Amino acid sequence: MREDLPLSTISRSIEGFIGADEGDRTKIPFLPTPQGKGVLPDDHPLNTSSARSAAIIGADVVLLVGARLNWILHFGEPPKWSPGVRIAQIDISPEELGRGTADPTLSIHGDITSVITQLKTYLSDYCHASSSWSNTLSTSAAQNLAIARAKASTPTSPLTYHRTFTLIRSTLESLSPGGAENLVYVSEGANTMDISRSIFTVSQPRQRLDAGTYATMGVGLGYAIAAEMAYNHTHEASPSPSSPSIRKRIISLEGDSALGFSLPEIETMSRYRLPIIIFVINNGGVYHGISDNTPAWGTDWWDMDKEGKRRDILLASTALGFETEYDVVARGLGGRGWRVVDEEGLIGAVQGAWEHRDGPSVVNIIVASGAGGKLEFGWLGKGKGKRSGGKISIPKLPKPSSHGNMYHDGV
Repeated sequence: MREDLPLSTISRSIEGFIGADEGDRTKIPFLPTPQGKGVLPDDHPLNTSSARSAAIIGADVVLLVGARLNWILHFGEPPKWSPGVRIAQIDISPEELGRGTADPTLSIHGDITSVITQLKTYLSDYCHASSSWSNTLSTSAAQNLAIARAKASTPTSPLTYHRTFTLIRSTLESLSPGGAENLVYVSEGANTMDISRSIFTVSQPRQRLDAGTYATMGVGLGYAIAAEMAYNHTHEASPSPSSPSIRKRIISLEGDSALGFSLPEIETMSRYRLPIIIFVINNGGVYHGISDNTPAWGTDWWDMDKEGKRRDILLASTALGFETEYDVVARGLGGRGWRVVDEEGLIGAVQGAWEHRDGPSVVNIIVASGAGGKLEFGWLGKGKGKRSGGKISIPKLPKPSSHGNMYHDGV
């Protein structure tokens, strides 16, 4: 087995103990876990986030620094990882060492401050030479970035995740006095969290929060309130006459399902006049909705004979309401709300939300439902005899007949 394909995987717990100069000196590529983003800048040349799959499958030696070998890293198991990969782990919790495929004989139980300090000494003369490994990662990153740029730059109707996030990011950064560095992102919801992670890049620690290790939905609005208080309302955040600070704006990116778990927190934001901006990515479902994204679908299928629909048509368990009016709910809870269906409306809503400083703003963005797609989860294949992952089909409801009644097509 070769050991010339190293990769370090880092989490937020190494904040303050590793800097860009360390990566530049050793030339070891690194992959931050979601909560580790910003410990080193997303645009660091050794950051392999844009080549994540290639980095994971290609590495034969991995140093896991403060990160957990859980579902986020596919438990270190094939087929995502190479069958022969050797994983060394540094963690403060001894029960984490050797979990999954990590090699306990290579792992260290200790405080990361102490371990990294010692590791720096041993690596002082180490420099991973440029090789085919570096070329593999850079080629994969270039291909993935080209695909992402195409999705982000192509106008769409209805709106899509990539295009929506790109417009939100560019508009916010143009409005923020300190640019991207004074924007703090919170995200939750399957597609919302996964796709936004690659579009809203960060360069500092604690600039982005998501559902975390246990993928807990419903924490987003609470996190946003906590971030608002920590950055803008504590003694440490208060500007001094000698060093005035620029207020950080808290941005919460919410999937429509995830928002439902803690939506009443908008009232808390209103009560305390917290100027948090909430973007709801409304596709009418978990992962996928069931509509064809036309007004006629809402009129003929959702608004008419709702009880009949539920009796005669099997709705997927992942289905939510059609174009739920979260903007109206926001106004009812004391905030401001915008409903968005196109690019012009989205840019205007972002600008309007930015100007509102006396409470929360909710931008309800109607995006393509993704009806008819398949959901696939690796963890569904963890059971006995199932190693290829599990799939869930999302039915696409039939179109209404000319006289408005429903018919069946085996759904």
